[in-house]
Amino acid sequence: MGARRRANSGGTTASAVPGAGRRFLFEGSRATSDSLARSEVQSPSDNEGLSKTRFTPVGSSFDLPELEHGVLELWEREHSFDALRKQNAGGPRYSFIDGPITANVEAMGVHHAWGRTYKDLFQRYKAMQGHELRWQSGFDCQGLWVEVQVERELNLNSKRDIESYGIGRFSRACRARVDRSAAVITKHDIRLGRWMDWDNSYYTYSDNNISHIWHVLKLCHEKGWLYKGHRAMPWCAR
Repeated sequence: MGARRRANSGGTTASAVPGAGRRFLFEGSRATSDSLARSEVQSPSDNEGLSKTRFTPVGSSFDLPELEHGVLELWEREHSFDALRKQNAGGPRYSFIDGPITANVEAMGVHHAWGRTYKDLFQRYKAMQGHELRWQSGFDCQGLWVEVQVERELNLNSKRDIESYGIGRFSRACRARVDRSAAVITKHDIRLGRWMDWDNSYYTYSDNNISHIWHVLKLCHEKGWLYKGHRAMPWCAR
């Protein structure tokens, strides 16, 4: 006996194969809801013998922050980041240098989170390919941004005020603000789900970083790459 054919409202042709019960073979790219219902609906007896389902049922409403905290707790509980680093140890190296965020904020802005999410994306992609990474975060700890903010906090209005206050004390106040800001940024990064070796973050105020900058300047001087000139720049007039 040949297969019985009928056309459905979706413009495709369905072929009922004898002996196939409720199942249909669809020769077109679309099927009506009636056809799908007839072809895929299973009775409760179809699932007999299955003691449990693979996934927990999800309700029609859910709390996104709660789900995010659940993922963070899972990673921490299972030491997922440490397991990834151990798995990729000895693999091809991929050097990713994190352009340091200015450590002069009370809270991370949306633009910070946006850019740092991209950084995390690239590193995770390379890790999925088996690369060994440094996973090192960085903080820009120098510049007028920090100094001006500390001047406001200390109510200092000129270089003479800074000298009267004490250059050493002022420098320590700038460093303290940087440390506070870096701690806030790190906390927010972790909350975003970013993976980094947080205990190995680099700070531009470190003696190691400063000595390397001086070394590079020395090499540039020896090669004749440094010169004195005049240029209008948006620097602090003081």
